[in-house]
Amino acid sequence: MASRRNRDVTDRIRRMERGHLSEEPLPRESTTHEQKKYSISQLISHESVPKATKEFFDECKEYYHLTQKPLVSAPDEIFRNESECTPFTMTMGVDREPEELDLDGFVESIQRICNFKDGQIQPVSIKVKPLLVELKLNQRDQSFAMPTVKIVYSKLTDETLNEFYKMGIFVLILGSCRSLEKQQEGRKKLMMDARYNRTYGPNHTFWKGPLDDGRDRGIDFNTKFKGWCICYHGTQFQNGLSILLSGLRPAKDVAHGPGIYTSPSIIYTSHPRYAEVKYIDSETKFGFLKSKHYIQFVLECRVHPKDIKVACETLLLGDAQIDTNIDNSAIEWVVNNYGKKLVDFNDPDASIVCTGVMVRITDRHPALLPESGWWFKAGVRNSSKGWKEFYKTLESVETERQTGVACSIILE
Repeated sequence: MASRRNRDVTDRIRRMERGHLSEEPLPRESTTHEQKKYSISQLISHESVPKATKEFFDECKEYYHLTQKPLVSAPDEIFRNESECTPFTMTMGVDREPEELDLDGFVESIQRICNFKDGQIQPVSIKVKPLLVELKLNQRDQSFAMPTVKIVYSKLTDETLNEFYKMGIFVLILGSCRSLEKQQEGRKKLMMDARYNRTYGPNHTFWKGPLDDGRDRGIDFNTKFKGWCICYHGTQFQNGLSILLSGLRPAKDVAHGPGIYTSPSIIYTSHPRYAEVKYIDSETKFGFLKSKHYIQFVLECRVHPKDIKVACETLLLGDAQIDTNIDNSAIEWVVNNYGKKLVDFNDPDASIVCTGVMVRITDRHPALLPESGWWFKAGVRNSSKGWKEFYKTLESVETERQTGVACSIILE
């Protein structure tokens, strides 16, 4: 049945390319039939996508609809020197039917958005279900400078990703479909064990005071991490998956010097400067959310004491108290990254590792939680667009707070 459907798709595309179908494709930067450079029917492949990879694409589509940006999958080598001269292959998942794709217009748009010269990249393969377009450097024309993986990655600004979203691109893979399939086979072995999921709160996993339950935390966990400190690292919603798969990069804003910025206080890390507050509406909610909610992610990490530089808060709070258990003068920890551009959690010599993902879901904006009262006292007023939007939201929430509107954590 699958092969029959594939033949039907190919036949339909060929008829459209000859102009024998009356349906018009979705508006694109299209050319006429006589001017077409590329033929979908000649590039199309009906090779089946492995189950693990298909599941990954389904997750990418959910991410795409939720964030209105494509998910970017980049190889680890992108942060290593050996990739400096590596020619690039770029695979794009497109949320379209094959017969809706104007391939010439699609390639032209990619070249325009990424500032490539005309003809510098060309399609080499197309798969269906989902629609995947694989692009490569035009190596026949030596007049073009060879774009590398790093060069392409450096072009992926928010504006670029927004343009890709408008084109229906739900995932951007800096590599071939084959390399992605190998990555997904390995990813299955790295999935977190659901048996260790916990809900923290009254009537669930809950305690007061120090916790010393004597439990084993995993295979040789106590041997490996004996004496290592627990800390927290907030993240942008769209970066959570890539951090788990690839690792942590050092901070760009280095008030206390270079390194990876963390905190021993999850209360401090929960500030939107570090852990983005994402509103999930009823149309794009995850399967475990039953209605509209706000969600935040924080990574629980372990770090060796010798790699920690203790420093003060950087939100200009003055005398405002953040966490009753930790003084403001010691609430930021800068972890030594030893000059690495990316600290891989799978590196046995890593100075920091991720041991859990903390998720907080609330029915209203978390600024209304009692433990978030200090957010309104922060002196930092960054001029970036994101911060302007946040403080505009905070002003609205402040009005609700003064009228007694409460916020609850969702534990189910």
